[in-house]
Order: sequence, then C-alpha cells, then structure tokens
Amino acid sequence: MDKEINAFIVYLHNVKRTSENTELSYRRDLMKVRNYMEEQGIEDVKKITSTNLNSYVLYLEKNKF
Repeated sequence: MDKEINAFIVYLHNVKRTSENTELSYRRDLMKVRNYMEEQGIEDVKKITSTNLNSYVLYLEKNKF
C-alpha cells in the first residue's frame, strides 16, 4: 500500500498543489489506515472493501480518535 499512498501524495502535490502540511496530514492518516488494514491481514489496496472501511471507522469511534 505504500506505493499507492506515495502516488496519491505526489498527485496532491503536483496536481492539486496542496501545502506540505496538508500532504503530511494525508500521509499520516493514510498510514494509520494502512496499519489497521495490515493488522486485519489486508496488504493489497485492491482487497479493501466498504465493510473494511466501515470497520475502521467503528474502530476509530470506539477508541475515540
């Protein structure tokens, strides 16, 4: 997933012209999602489902993030 995250950050920088702070925030948040998914045994971004994302949101709410 690191490759996809890095490509997205490059897109934000080059196309959307986002600030460095915005890019760092996106990277930090996406790395948290990546870590959660890897803990769930999902290492390929193409295998992430809406159920996985809902589970992540519930995890955030439960842990008051």
